[in-house]
Amino acid sequence: NKEVKIMKMFHKIVFATDFSESSLKAGEWAKYLSKISGSRLEIISVTEGVSPFYKMLLGWTTILDENSNNHKHRMFSELEKIKKKFLDDGVNGVDAYLKEGTPHWEIVDFLDYTKSSLVVLSNSSKGEEIGSTAYEVACLSPSNVLIVKGEKEPKIKNILVGIDFSKYSRNAFIIALAIAKTFSAKIYNAHVLDMKVKNFVPENLFDELILELNLELTRVIEGIEIEPVIIESEGDGKALSNWAKINDIDLIVIAYKGINDRTQFLGHFADEVIRSSSVPILLIRKFY
Repeated sequence: NKEVKIMKMFHKIVFATDFSESSLKAGEWAKYLSKISGSRLEIISVTEGVSPFYKMLLGWTTILDENSNNHKHRMFSELEKIKKKFLDDGVNGVDAYLKEGTPHWEIVDFLDYTKSSLVVLSNSSKGEEIGSTAYEVACLSPSNVLIVKGEKEPKIKNILVGIDFSKYSRNAFIIALAIAKTFSAKIYNAHVLDMKVKNFVPENLFDELILELNLELTRVIEGIEIEPVIIESEGDGKALSNWAKINDIDLIVIAYKGINDRTQFLGHFADEVIRSSSVPILLIRKFY
């Protein structure tokens, strides 16, 4: 059935929250995907507390430990409220975890330990900018990453897939296809064409290039509407984000290279997309 297709990819979903308003919106996306796929949902929040060095400078007073413990208690109570709400809303199994340390490292370590297939978090920053925690998790995560940006409600009817014809973008398309089948969504196969190529390609050959690109982007799959899109720009990710905004896209799916080696960067194109997008972005790290 439809649910099985997406369940194989998102068998365990992690929702990382800092309890902000934008984070709670990301939680709605995590709940939405978990309910559709029947996946377990694990909630994690991280408290940074007071560093041991600061405690040493202040004489390690008991009031610091008491305040820290009270803060942890309040945070865990908030986690339990979210857990109860998710269970009441029909999520199939929820666990909540409170960690202490640097947020992005604790989240990445948790993903690695639990072998989760997807982490959902918000940009936790105003406007279209991306917060530092979300950006660091995107760079270092061993799992696929859904960054919820903008005001889109958790529904998926129009999916934009960034295609550069690499094996990585082929993986992104396959996952987007499974999501489209699950949600009866339309796929836009989009390639950002660097217009600097016109400096080297004669006009008649440029027209042929456009034709060949359209053929490469075209797919015929029963039950799924797929439309090829060529975005002419300077080859940057902002052009993809702008097209998504103008054309009412619900989800951008792009792949990024590498594995979690603690030094991994997104790459220029993916970096520009997540910094400029005003709609949710699914970054494909793993392929199942």
